[in-house]
Amino acid sequence: MFNDVPVLLGIARRNPRLLIAGCRLLQCVGVFLVSIFYMVSPVDVLPEIVFGPVGLIDDVFVLIFGLILIGEIIRRSIRSVQDSAT
Repeated sequence: MFNDVPVLLGIARRNPRLLIAGCRLLQCVGVFLVSIFYMVSPVDVLPEIVFGPVGLIDDVFVLIFGLILIGEIIRRSIRSVQDSAT
């Protein structure tokens, strides 16, 4: 599932109609920005100052979850465009 994200982004880049349908682009950008904001934010579930390198686990989890969510948003866009074309 995680490996699908680059492929799905490539498909969406070749056919921009996929992301524009239903404000999907806005959803993808929002998920990406929230993920990045959480990573650079000093407020964490596991702060790096207290837990050291273990504190990066929640940041990595949020980034992976964000990428999976973006993949699902693009996947739904592809399905909706394919359904409307048939």
